[in-house]
Amino acid sequence: MRTPHGGELSVLTPAGRSLVIVPYLRKGREPEGHRFRYIRRLTLRTDTLAAFATPESRPEPVFTDSGVYALQLNSDTDPETSPVCRARYHSPG
Repeated sequence: MRTPHGGELSVLTPAGRSLVIVPYLRKGREPEGHRFRYIRRLTLRTDTLAAFATPESRPEPVFTDSGVYALQLNSDTDPETSPVCRARYHSPG
């Protein structure tokens, strides 16, 4: 990923659910040395990745259905220019 990038990572599931994998944190709220917007490479495990439907909800598994998942790095300034990666997932079950 090009850095710096957006501070939030979300996913749209094949069922149309929007989940947040990495929530947006206001500037200055991220711990020093752990700023998501400067991470160049991110590995996501399909068997354990969990995300949130709302800030108050409990984490839930992301990859539950076969189909195309759209992962988006949400831009702080313009959501229209936020990069999107589409990945096809085949459920083992």
